[in-house]
Amino acid sequence: IAENWKKFGETEPHWSVLTNPVFFKDSLQEHLDAFFAHGQIDVDNALSYLSRAGLPATGFDRVMDFGCGVGRLTVALAPHARRIVGVDISPSHLREAAKTMESKSITNAEFAQIRSVDDIDDLGTFDLIFSRIVLQHNPPPIMAAIYERLLSALRPGGVAIVQIPTFLKGWRFSVAEYLAGTAPAMEMNALPQHEIFRIIEQQDCVTLEVRECTDLREIQGVSHTFVVQKH
Repeated sequence: IAENWKKFGETEPHWSVLTNPVFFKDSLQEHLDAFFAHGQIDVDNALSYLSRAGLPATGFDRVMDFGCGVGRLTVALAPHARRIVGVDISPSHLREAAKTMESKSITNAEFAQIRSVDDIDDLGTFDLIFSRIVLQHNPPPIMAAIYERLLSALRPGGVAIVQIPTFLKGWRFSVAEYLAGTAPAMEMNALPQHEIFRIIEQQDCVTLEVRECTDLREIQGVSHTFVVQKH
């Protein structure tokens, strides 16, 4: 997974985040504002979850943008945080994200590369963790392990807003077959809701809201955004 996403970052970093042909390098400049406008919409929607739950939707001490890519969401989250940490597995994406922050004069963002699930434990604790169209590109056992570590990184009262596909039509997963075969460069997987709710309970969190979303586009399936708060 790391090797695949490093290559994406070196070749088509923005397209790999939002797989629309207009975000290929040869046409990116005329569509770059639209790319970051998508991120602003996603962050506005996420913060509205907090408002509906009666929680503050800005003024966070420390925020994590997990799977930050080139900083699409980091840019929109930065005004709401004293400090924001963009986390990704791809060093090439992180280099592009750092350039983005410099170009936009954003000074409260820092970036961290993780090489394994265990590295999440070294990032510290957070008031808000946001992840969108990220976990789905990992096999289900890794999706579950990442989600567990993200919830573990929440401070008491902290909130995680994480999007996860929960059903893909005709999809099945076998660990043995996965390890014996070759996964596609940009794989798409799901994690069943009952497994997600098990992790939420295990990590001493409460579910504030679950929203079905349209992130799968032409893929037949179901995707949800889970909004949970640490006790």
